[in-house]
Amino acid sequence: MSSPTTGDISNSNRDNSDLPVYARTYTMFGYNFRRSQAEALHNHGHQVEALFGYAATRQDGNSDLFWKQFVGQDATGHFITGRCGWTHMPPNTTVDYRYEDTTHVASDIEDWTPDHTGALKQVNVDTWGNLTFAWPDGNSSFAQRKETQWYIYWWQSVPGFVNPIRLGNDYMTNWWRFVGSWDASIATGAGLHSGVAPTAVGETDGETPGFGLRLGSAFPNPAPYNASFSIELSKPGWVRVDVIDVQGRLVRTLLDGMRPAGRQMLKWDGKSGTAGLAGSGVNWLVGTHNGKRVARKMVLVR
Repeated sequence: MSSPTTGDISNSNRDNSDLPVYARTYTMFGYNFRRSQAEALHNHGHQVEALFGYAATRQDGNSDLFWKQFVGQDATGHFITGRCGWTHMPPNTTVDYRYEDTTHVASDIEDWTPDHTGALKQVNVDTWGNLTFAWPDGNSSFAQRKETQWYIYWWQSVPGFVNPIRLGNDYMTNWWRFVGSWDASIATGAGLHSGVAPTAVGETDGETPGFGLRLGSAFPNPAPYNASFSIELSKPGWVRVDVIDVQGRLVRTLLDGMRPAGRQMLKWDGKSGTAGLAGSGVNWLVGTHNGKRVARKMVLVR
């Protein structure tokens, strides 16, 4: 892994000089095509662990939220059963590579919470091995299928978009943002948990390829009152721009109509649709065009 923002956060030797550094992070995987797809997924699993562990340590000063509370370790760092497990170990074993262990263990993998208050389920190899997937070639009889399905099942337990998981007064974030957009996540100070409730509005990079609208970042941000931002259309079309709060509620519609091609500046004066001042905190500028949306986060500070 080579990153301009954090250096090398690889699952193996972290050597900041072994790959060239570019404007954005990239990860190089070495695939052995004489082995099965399971080993390739295994490699990706370890890289995901490296990212989540780093994000936890960066936020909390230690990686306990991921390794101890999510994966399952005791106070001394020894692996335990009953949590969500990791690339080497399903939640019903503490032995490496025992993906087909038939031992039943009560685990909260399908209802994980950091404090272990989620519903428990008896799990073993049949839990993930008996799942049915629509394999692209229609063939479900292949080597290491149950191991492969363990990785899929495990990744599905990772906190995702607008999940309801709490950590005290905080909310669990979408952990997959670190996999999909490492640089932006680090640059915005994202962590595995946040004091801000998740919403159905997810920040993009301001542009969704293929539908012709680009939404610029607000400036200034944070803003005491007025904030300006740009929209850019590849061709004339209907555009709507809304301000949405963290609960997903409409604060104000700033634009709803036809606009010519090119770049135009818009401004939000910090007022809600009722002409009163919107409250301090996080809001979203959401642009809608051709049935798709882009979003930018902005913060009001009164």
